Amino acid sequence: MQDLLYFLSLSDPNVRWVAIGACLIGATTGCVGVFAYLQKRSLVGDTIAHAMLPGVVVAFLLTGVKHSATLSLGAIASGGLAWWIVGYLTKHTKLKTDTVLALVLAVFYGVGVTLLSYAQHQTYSQQSGLDRFLFGKIVATTSDDLLPLFIVAMLVLGLVWVGYAQIRLILFDTQYAQAHGYAVRFWETLIAIFTVAVVSIGIQAVGVVLLVALLTTPALVARYWTNSLKVMLGLAALIGAVSGVFGAYISYTAPRMPTGPWIVIILSGIAFASAIARRQGA
Repeated sequence: MQDLLYFLSLSDPNVRWVAIGACLIGATTGCVGVFAYLQKRSLVGDTIAHAMLPGVVVAFLLTGVKHSATLSLGAIASGGLAWWIVGYLTKHTKLKTDTVLALVLAVFYGVGVTLLSYAQHQTYSQQSGLDRFLFGKIVATTSDDLLPLFIVAMLVLGLVWVGYAQIRLILFDTQYAQAHGYAVRFWETLIAIFTVAVVSIGIQAVGVVLLVALLTTPALVARYWTNSLKVMLGLAALIGAVSGVFGAYISYTAPRMPTGPWIVIILSGIAFASAIARRQGA
């Protein structure tokens, strides 16, 4: 209990950056995950997360440093490419969506693991620790890492604030929105861009393997408790933030414990408890 109180007091600068970073990542992925969940595109986020690994490694190989902003740009480029390929193959071939997702995920992730193995055998001074993108290591967050997290979080908040009415209509009645002249393609593209950006920062917390849980589970739990989109967005962001903070706390107290799996375990516990509570109340 004493360790928990010390962690939550944020008196230690290192703890402060980790807690704030975990909170921002959990809140933004939870919020954006609502859009993916309602559009029935949750597995697209998982594909993009896996597809970001080669971009991260290529960015490192080109620069030789593990700067968070540089690696995030590589991740965004690779994830954006994967998103475009999924859309192109789905539209211009007879392949089903799940087949395309599995194909893109496998190819990009295989290339990423190969490049990661290559990078770790080179003479770079900072190649150790790149595997944190596989399983997450948010306890390594510094003050420099918070700037991109804060920018993405504010952009997501701004997107929800400014475009709430349009987004709600597009999510629930796309055909009506198109018939009444709403810029459906613009808003869908904007949501896609923010999803890629949020996934790129989320992999640093839970890793590419488990990021889909951070995208889908908060939205799933929030859906158990409300039918309101506004409440669902806020509740999903809160659940993601709380899970991120306590997952980081466990990694802080037990450094050998990877952050990502513990965040997923906490989220799963909340989901099971919510399902049981709702069933009992039904």
